[in-house]
Amino acid sequence: MKAWWMVALAAAGLACGCGGKGGAEKAPEPAKPAAEKPAAAVPEAPRARRGGAPKGMDMYRKAAADGFAEAQYWMGLCCEHGWGGMARDERAAEEWFRKAAEQGHAAAENALGACYEYGRGVEQDYKEAAKWYRAAAEQGNTEAEHNMGVCYEYARGVKRNMEQSAEWYRKAAEKGNANAQNALGACYEYGRGVDQSDEDAAKWYRKAAEGGNAFGQNNTGVCYEYGRGVATNYVEAAKWYRKAAEQGLAQAQNNLGVCYEYGRGVEQNDAEAQRWYARAAETTRRGIGTGNSAQQDEEGEAALQEAVARWYKKALEQGAAAD
Repeated sequence: MKAWWMVALAAAGLACGCGGKGGAEKAPEPAKPAAEKPAAAVPEAPRARRGGAPKGMDMYRKAAADGFAEAQYWMGLCCEHGWGGMARDERAAEEWFRKAAEQGHAAAENALGACYEYGRGVEQDYKEAAKWYRAAAEQGNTEAEHNMGVCYEYARGVKRNMEQSAEWYRKAAEKGNANAQNALGACYEYGRGVDQSDEDAAKWYRKAAEGGNAFGQNNTGVCYEYGRGVATNYVEAAKWYRKAAEQGLAQAQNNLGVCYEYGRGVEQNDAEAQRWYARAAETTRRGIGTGNSAQQDEEGEAALQEAVARWYKKALEQGAAAD
């Protein structure tokens, strides 16, 4: 038997730009099975902002309300970030993440852990954060593996254990997680949970830097400036400082200013030095983090539309197979 949302989807013709008469109209919703939870148990998603929802979003929301974990996870992201034309609502995001997490959805487990770590939609609770991060990490979720490393390093919800921290960082780093690669580099630089090694520190910092991590880029610059694990190279140092500085990392902006003041890897230029020092001071004063939030939102919106398209393509295929 087809799931009701498959039938509704086929009737509405919303998947992946599929046409069909009345494709823009909402198909009537068949009666739900008697065993289904009452509608009141499903968190009400915030109202969509005008013109922002991708085609098929209403049907995607219905799939989430019907208990499909992947759709619930994406609804949580929409509420958390204001994607898909949704208003930001941390409480609704937490409820959607929880529904998916309780079904064992790894990414949702990690997201719910973040809700508890930062008090988004719930009271801050490091033990609950660590519990959900671990659940996701044990399924191989890379972000959660990194987050478990953080929990063990800073004793968030667990006892501090640098060996465990380094091991979790390594799991994520070996899968290409740039944050974990930078953290593992720091473990090697300072001998935290591993034998101290400048060479290994430089190796992991470089991997993080090449993955676009601003802290890894700055740390790679430090390695080249002071010859830690690599041969001293001021040109390379200035190059990596600049990459991190342009992402808004204050420490790198200051370091690049030093390069210009003393002519290390760049032509000496007092005006440029003062400009970068001023940017570092302003960044610090305003508490600006790294990363481009507008770009992140744009990428999130694109990922959402791809997820909706994949979901409905699969639904149509399953519906056709059931005929």
